[in-house]
Amino acid sequence: MQEKDKLLSTRILDHHGKIGPFFFKEFLVVFLACVSLFFMVLLLSLFIEMNSSLLLVVPSAFLLFVGLIRFLIIQKVTSPCYLHKWMAIRAVNPD
Repeated sequence: MQEKDKLLSTRILDHHGKIGPFFFKEFLVVFLACVSLFFMVLLLSLFIEMNSSLLLVVPSAFLLFVGLIRFLIIQKVTSPCYLHKWMAIRAVNPD
């Protein structure tokens, strides 16, 4: 019975949940960025005539870009703590 439990769970998933290749906290940041890109394109389309497919193309291109970068550095990232450090540095010293 214990061996079966070991197969269903790993240490990294017990401490840090993942959604696809992203840690949960990374997923929230990427999701909020995609939603804000969608609304920025929607707002911009009120003032400038744009193709309506840009509402999907811009957020999906961003998601593809971030996913590709995450795929390339997947072996180096074992914890979402780098995201907290980067956001804290940007909040304290926003250049």
